[in-house]
Amino acid sequence: MKFVIVLMFILAVGHIFSTDFGLFFQVPRDSNSLYNVTTTVDVLVFKQLKTATVGMASASSFLQSVLGCAMILTANWVVRRVDPDSAMI
Repeated sequence: MKFVIVLMFILAVGHIFSTDFGLFFQVPRDSNSLYNVTTTVDVLVFKQLKTATVGMASASSFLQSVLGCAMILTANWVVRRVDPDSAMI
């Protein structure tokens, strides 16, 4: 049971950089105070597809994936230092 909890922690840390994109379809665009504060990488990618090239949107999505992978590997490293039997790799 302990291994499952640690595994879920490691995967949840990698999910930090992803967001619920549905929020930005529900929030009205005229409320700039909320829209400016809640801008995330997913929203920036969506905005870039409207104004810039597909390459810029792909690059920022790739950066988000690389940072998520780095967070997973870092969390796994921390878990391995605390309890080597519970680490993923």
